[in-house]
Amino acid sequence: MLTQVVPEDDTLKAFYDANAADFTLPETKRITYAHLSPEMILDTVEVDEASLRELYEARADQYQLAERRLVERLVFADDAAAAEAKAQLEVGGTTFEALVEGRGLALQDVDLGDVTEADLGAAAQDIFAAEVGSIVGPLPSDLGAALFRVNGRLEARVTTFDQATSELRDELAADRARRQIEQQAEDINDLLAGGATLEELVNETEMEVSSIDWTGAADEGISAYEGFRTAASVVTLEDFPTAEFLGDGSLFAIRLDEILPERPEAFEAAKQKVLDAWNADRLATALRERADAILAAAEGTGSFAEAETVNTEVGLTRTAYLDATPADMMNQVFTMEPGTFKVISGEGSTVIVRLDAVLEAQENEEMTMLSEALDTQLDQALSEALFAAFVSDAQLRAAPRIDQQALNAVQANYQ
Repeated sequence: MLTQVVPEDDTLKAFYDANAADFTLPETKRITYAHLSPEMILDTVEVDEASLRELYEARADQYQLAERRLVERLVFADDAAAAEAKAQLEVGGTTFEALVEGRGLALQDVDLGDVTEADLGAAAQDIFAAEVGSIVGPLPSDLGAALFRVNGRLEARVTTFDQATSELRDELAADRARRQIEQQAEDINDLLAGGATLEELVNETEMEVSSIDWTGAADEGISAYEGFRTAASVVTLEDFPTAEFLGDGSLFAIRLDEILPERPEAFEAAKQKVLDAWNADRLATALRERADAILAAAEGTGSFAEAETVNTEVGLTRTAYLDATPADMMNQVFTMEPGTFKVISGEGSTVIVRLDAVLEAQENEEMTMLSEALDTQLDQALSEALFAAFVSDAQLRAAPRIDQQALNAVQANYQ
């Protein structure tokens, strides 16, 4: 295995010059944008305690979780049937699972999930007093007498107002910040329409101005937003900035300053890329040389040397996938003649293949499904082509004409 080395700059520069196309920067839009996000004004948003307590009360089911049990319920026709089943459980004559199965049910059919005392009604006291794993009953339920199996105990979880305050404040502040930004949008658009530049918005609003070299990639920061990418993709040098919203409630406006055509990336800026590519090329060359040597020896003797690592695969189709082999290997194998050898290279791997034999095609489920899919596709394409031909023929035979006299009369009525 070759280790990565760092050659002299002259060597890297020669490789860079010889492969300049690999180190070309794409067309780039140099964009200036003004941006205002809720996070930028959170510290200036005031939230009163009354609003916090109101939201806390509205989230009572989130912050004040009552004690719960994980319960399964098996309902019977009457108390006697439920009592008989309970007796069988107590003497070990059956199991809860067997009782459920005997009713033609599955365990998921009798699972109530996590329930509170209020969910269980009159049965709640006995169920909440039972140990985990025990079966209680017969007890009343809204469907009749039932046996209940207690599978788990979930303690009450109460988050006090003081504990939730920080989370509640962040939520309310973020919501109010978004609303404040919405209210500012019209004023910002008025400033832009009046001739204010993006840089001047900083003095009039809380917006911040930055710039970006945009190539269409979904990078970090503002270019990760679909709204920004859409605006950046269509902006022209003649466009005036206007305020638009992003998915998180942020406000932005962009200006295209310059379009940079495809151009070579400076050697110093691309140096690490050049080094990686140089080492990758060095490795690929070494692999190819080694593969050619193995190929020459194998073609001379008709087989691989015993010292080589050889894998034998049988019954491979064109769509077969083998780990650590070139992606196009099977397509190339199907161009070979039996008994021949071939070096096949791909990104990250090189293999030497000998085709031993070509097997007759056999019908299997995969081939049947592929054949049916192709038949359906061809039938659909044929029907669409026939319909298009019919429509075209109908239009030609109909020979539609415009009655200019009638059209002139209609137009005269509107003058």
